Amino acid sequence: MQIGNPDGLTKVHAINTEATLKIMRISFLLSFAGAATYEPLGAFMLEIFPTKIRYTSMGFAQNMGNGFIGGATTFVTEFIKTSFAVSVFMALFIGLVYPIFLVVLAIYRECFVHS
Repeated sequence: MQIGNPDGLTKVHAINTEATLKIMRISFLLSFAGAATYEPLGAFMLEIFPTKIRYTSMGFAQNMGNGFIGGATTFVTEFIKTSFAVSVFMALFIGLVYPIFLVVLAIYRECFVHS
């Protein structure tokens, strides 16, 4: 058994030009969507905190949020998949359950709890 080639394949596979262009387009669109999200977020977070502690507060808040929410998404998704019966169709989208739940919870809290 060869490491990295357990089936002993001898033919070299290549990605055609059309697939390469599709990958490049998708990467560009995802980069554009990320930039459109994080540009106003930076300005918004800067305005939340007073000038004296702005940089530290913004960095701490954003990195802790990304770490706890983004880092836990994989574990929560796997927990949901192994704990509940999930249809084949929903299995593709089960990773969205946790982030959507957090957004709905935040909206609910903002609209009904603080009122």
